[in-house]
Amino acid sequence: MTTTDVAAAVESLLRSIPERWADFDHDELSAAEQRAVFLLVAAGLVERRIGVRGEFAGQAPAIECTIDATGEYGIVEALEPVAAEVWTVWGPAYAAWKKAGDAGASTPFRFTRTGLDRWRLTEQGVIARNDLDIEAPSPGAAAFVGSRQRALEFVLRIGHQTDRPPVRGEGRLVEMKSGGGQARASASPTQVSLANSPDLAAAFRDLVVPALANALRQVEGRPRDPAAGTDDRDDADDSAQDTAAPPALTENEVAVVNTLARFDPSRLASAVMIESEMDGPVRLSRRTIQPIVTRLIELSLAERPRGDRSGVRLTLAGRRLASKIAD
Repeated sequence: MTTTDVAAAVESLLRSIPERWADFDHDELSAAEQRAVFLLVAAGLVERRIGVRGEFAGQAPAIECTIDATGEYGIVEALEPVAAEVWTVWGPAYAAWKKAGDAGASTPFRFTRTGLDRWRLTEQGVIARNDLDIEAPSPGAAAFVGSRQRALEFVLRIGHQTDRPPVRGEGRLVEMKSGGGQARASASPTQVSLANSPDLAAAFRDLVVPALANALRQVEGRPRDPAAGTDDRDDADDSAQDTAAPPALTENEVAVVNTLARFDPSRLASAVMIESEMDGPVRLSRRTIQPIVTRLIELSLAERPRGDRSGVRLTLAGRRLASKIAD
């Protein structure tokens, strides 16, 4: 699969995805189309609606939730209220699981996708679709004139748009059902905390968010070079990764990468450890650090090699990026 293949898929999908919600089967898409969907969502031109079912080791009611997401940070943002609402359903079962001494198990949770996904163009997606019918008067004009060239470069982050700022986007919990299917209100999500056990609630959140992210990773893919497929790569591709443009990070995300780089790779860092190690102009709370860690894992810059309950460390790609930032 080449960049040309992905660009063709981006243009085709941008022309065909409707402005109103419509079902589609992600598994029926070609590899280039799946990559194109990921890039269109990351660019803020397409919004995804995804259903997830969660089970807690047979000890508590199953839950089903639906989330909307667009942009590079939409999935992470959507997971925050999901984790909060799941706590209200599974909190007692989780406390019992911890008390029973079952915490040696990797995780009591299992999350899977449910049903067909849905998609629609965002407002900016409609504008980009219209730009596909305009040819830039010159190669240089594609840098600032709405045109087919500019739209494709923006999505693929190539040419004039290689160093464009990331599209943060947004995500939200649309609906959650538990037990017999009774819907829970999602307008005002419960905070992940209990007056008498904040540490327990925080530990619960540290388990749930990565587990949800793993379930969704097969949907959103892993940000790589546009020509790369959705399959994982080993160290044989290190040279290609050296020449690929690094992912765009926010100031806070850079601060977490730099802090993780101080830890030896054999030492797995918790959010508390990261918080205590931070210094300089950017100091973040544990609550801010946790979703950033999830985001870095999705970007393949960090990993939890001992499971979702373990600490985190930078991957080889993450350490390389930290070195480039330091230079």
